[in-house]
Amino acid sequence: MTFSAFMDRCLYDPEHGYYTSSGRAVGRSGDFHTSVSVGPVFGEILAAWVDRSWEEMGRPGALALVEQGAHDGQLMADVLAALATRHPAAGRALQPIIIEPLPVRREAQRRRLCGSGGSAGFMVPPPVVSWRSTLQELAASPPPHALFFANELLDAFPVARWRYDGRDWHQLAVGLDEGHAFTWHRLPAPGFQLPWLAGGPPTDLPAGYETETCPGLGPWVRALSRSFGRGRALLFDYGRGSEDYFATHRTAGTLRGYRAHRRCDDPLAAPGETDLTADVNFSQLAGEAVQAGFRVHPAERQGAFLTRLATPRLLGQPPPTAAWLRQFQTLTHPGHLGHSFHALVLEKHPPQPTAAAPCDFGR
Repeated sequence: MTFSAFMDRCLYDPEHGYYTSSGRAVGRSGDFHTSVSVGPVFGEILAAWVDRSWEEMGRPGALALVEQGAHDGQLMADVLAALATRHPAAGRALQPIIIEPLPVRREAQRRRLCGSGGSAGFMVPPPVVSWRSTLQELAASPPPHALFFANELLDAFPVARWRYDGRDWHQLAVGLDEGHAFTWHRLPAPGFQLPWLAGGPPTDLPAGYETETCPGLGPWVRALSRSFGRGRALLFDYGRGSEDYFATHRTAGTLRGYRAHRRCDDPLAAPGETDLTADVNFSQLAGEAVQAGFRVHPAERQGAFLTRLATPRLLGQPPPTAAWLRQFQTLTHPGHLGHSFHALVLEKHPPQPTAAAPCDFGR
């Protein structure tokens, strides 16, 4: 099978997939650490983005607040808690929706959001959270106004794996060796195309160079565009632009796995027990978004984006507590999460449409 199919089975198989196992934890005791696991400050700052966006959209009376990749529902709970206490007018207009196809995840989210809730025992106020299995299901009856957010969603999309032999590109598949262990197999050269990279793939790459593409990214962006009428999508993830993604020195691509906070460079090892991930190609994402009808705002490092949103809180009275500031520093400091993660805003039907802004993702 192709590696993208193998990765999909490893992560999402109903019985043995990494993300379908209820035992996978986030945080110090789990396999991965996210902005959400730092504490509720991340959700509080996202609530400020929701409030500002609601104001800039003309304060619609009904606004869908949609999250995909919600894991156990903690981020949605933190956002709703902060809206209820700090931005109640916007909070009253919200209709929270979670996109979740996995029953084990949906049940965890239901316990979090319809039980004792997020930090400080918050109970979700009416209207209660509702669920959809896919963006396509939401698009069947799209809300006229919506704000969408996702944290580390796209890096878990299955990727296709490619190898350059010095003359041609070949897609890599996964098979079994004589000892029934997983191993790489080479498929015939299909003609490697990169429409979002000017001039196509680099020609000065060394033999054995490997990289990835994400076949599901374009369809997902198009489904996102169809899932609401007017609004914004806020995406947090790690990645890079195409020029850096396919840089000559990046000979092993960006694919890797994590178990118990340790990096695993063999993506075929321990299938179903390892979190497989690859950097997001933001150039591809931006190009697909423009084609799908979005205005693409300039991407920012997570640190800069969150700092701008949090400035009123940082300068306000009473001042933030020491615990609040410790969480904020972890989220924004270049040595923690502030540098490697980016925030990208996609806007549909902005009040005054302008040309898509260029994206400088840095290295």
